[in-house]
Amino acid sequence: MFSLFHLCECLQINLLTPMSFPLFQPELASKADKALHVALGQFNAQYARSRLYRVSKGSVKRVVPMARNVHDLFLTFTVRETDCLKTSEADPQMCMFRQGFFAPEASCYSRVRLTGEVTKVIDLRCNKGDSYSSESSSEEVREEDTKK
Repeated sequence: MFSLFHLCECLQINLLTPMSFPLFQPELASKADKALHVALGQFNAQYARSRLYRVSKGSVKRVVPMARNVHDLFLTFTVRETDCLKTSEADPQMCMFRQGFFAPEASCYSRVRLTGEVTKVIDLRCNKGDSYSSESSSEEVREEDTKK
């Protein structure tokens, strides 16, 4: 299973504002994994046709404290199509990647807001690779609150 932990352990977060507290590395890793999971779910709901996609690489680009216990995480990640059908309701991170040169993939940018137990995708933008299509899209998602 892909985890952002190894990507976050080298990221030093020392952001202090009057309304927030810093995120420490273990806490950041946990929140980054949660944010990535929600962003992947949004990608699969919005873009996947018949098969689920799985994260192949990703990183936290920025953490912005918005208020006490409210943080926006800016993520970049790449997804690739798996062997699991979208109708299977399987966990995409447990599915095998489709083999072959023409397996569809996409590069994504996402802004995810973490507020207590609520994780919400604020923005998700993806550029699909040439094997899939060359379209680029952006949508602001406001109604998609996910409790994890």
